Amino acid sequence: MSFTVTYRGLPVQCESIEDLNRLAEQMEISRAKEARKTRRAARAQSQPISLFSTSQNPDKSVYGLVSQLKSQQRMLLSEISKAARSDGDLRALLHLENNKALAGVLSGISKAAKRLGTQVPIDKQMSRSSSGDREYRYSIRPDAIEEVQRALLNGHA
Repeated sequence: MSFTVTYRGLPVQCESIEDLNRLAEQMEISRAKEARKTRRAARAQSQPISLFSTSQNPDKSVYGLVSQLKSQQRMLLSEISKAARSDGDLRALLHLENNKALAGVLSGISKAAKRLGTQVPIDKQMSRSSSGDREYRYSIRPDAIEEVQRALLNGHA
């Protein structure tokens, strides 16, 4: 028992229900691909152009970095610009539960620096306590300490 269906405006003769099911599956796959292409094209057109990746924004310094940071990230920079701090000290200061949460704050600083095309001004050192537990100490790189402190004092913090 053969029958005819219209596919994309063309008559297609099917010999069985399985043929019709295969045709329907192919249509679904084709529609999904087209939908993905359309979404990708829409995203590509609607993505904002980053000012940080153009030469129009000359502030790729620590001042520019500090101005991009959220309050927890600025607080962290402020504390470690005074003196090196352990991960435990920073977690307590920022009211964070664990090092994973602290890593999120540090990651935000790294991402902002990457957007600006500048280096992250933070150094991290790992040590072990007498019980064998790891402890991380964070500080500002020596070549960036003055600039970080100035940026934090000049109203960016």
